[in-house]
Amino acid sequence: MAAKDIEPHKFPKGKTGNPNGRPPKVLTGLVSDLKAQGYERATATTVTETIEHLIGLPQDRLNELLADKDQPMSVRIIIKSLLGAKGFETLSAILDRAHGKPRQAVEMSGDAANPLQIVINEVAYDAERKQSRDGAVDSEAD
Repeated sequence: MAAKDIEPHKFPKGKTGNPNGRPPKVLTGLVSDLKAQGYERATATTVTETIEHLIGLPQDRLNELLADKDQPMSVRIIIKSLLGAKGFETLSAILDRAHGKPRQAVEMSGDAANPLQIVINEVAYDAERKQSRDGAVDSEAD
């Protein structure tokens, strides 16, 4: 297409073909609407605090919250899972998320006939690579 063919379709200086600007993306519009309605973002801190409070509530109170349609759906899903058949698994997963899994000690020992050996392949690989490059293993790699 030649420049002379485009010229009649150009906008005059200072004018635009989209006076209202680019339309907002769907989620951006949704977030703006929710903020305007007073809904807050669920931060990691608020989620953790909510979970910590939920696990300390008696069953009757959990049932009340579960029945309350004004409660956030995520809270009602957690409560329903806590009260369900796999409540312990849910509780365990929630605590792992909120506080991290507990540390586990692992005993590593060997006997005199079969002493414990730790092999680090990266160091061996680096030493072999250096040996093939230099012709000898560097004393620091040992």
